[in-house]
Amino acid sequence: RRARPASKHGPHSMKYNRPGGRVVVRTSATSDGGAQLVVANTGPVIDPDEVERLFEPFHRAEGARTESAGSCGLGLSIVRSIVRAHGGSINTSTRPEGGLEVLVTLAPSARPGAADHGPAPSRSCSISSS
Repeated sequence: RRARPASKHGPHSMKYNRPGGRVVVRTSATSDGGAQLVVANTGPVIDPDEVERLFEPFHRAEGARTESAGSCGLGLSIVRSIVRAHGGSINTSTRPEGGLEVLVTLAPSARPGAADHGPAPSRSCSISSS
């Protein structure tokens, strides 16, 4: 279940990306033993004033209604609910060149086995869309 924010947000980052764009996913441990997940894409430019509304159920950014069928605007609200249910936080910022960067931070107690296995290693991957 704790992997759900990544599994939910990753495909949406690709879906709302521009053709030939990129999605970058990074994970790392925080200094207090928690975990961070960063997902960034190179999608269309989004008005910074619109970002908080993206977390509202059934809300999609302007243009998303016609560009992608089959979505009802629940993705980020579900991700935020899951993150908060695990005591974490989620912050989103626009990228000046287009797209979003989403930062999920989980407290040490929310990371399975954190006390038993020490800090998690940092990981990063990049995916290009066609």
